[in-house]
Amino acid sequence: MNIGILGGGRVGGALAQSWKNAGHDVSVSTRETIPETAASADVLLLAAPCTAAADVIAAAGDIDGRQGKGPFVYRFGAA
Repeated sequence: MNIGILGGGRVGGALAQSWKNAGHDVSVSTRETIPETAASADVLLLAAPCTAAADVIAAAGDIDGRQGKGPFVYRFGAA
């Protein structure tokens, strides 16, 4: 399984290392590689600050209908 992490800070970097150690293929995006990371991942994790989340999701492109990759679900705000 290829896990894509949108955001390579402390949280994203730590999770990436843990998942790599567990044998998963992990891609961590930079600001320049968000669309490529999102397109190639089987699973996506948004690990960006909440102030940047909307911009990161917008930069990822059309992730709701990723061909054969299944849905991408995200939620903002309080329930």
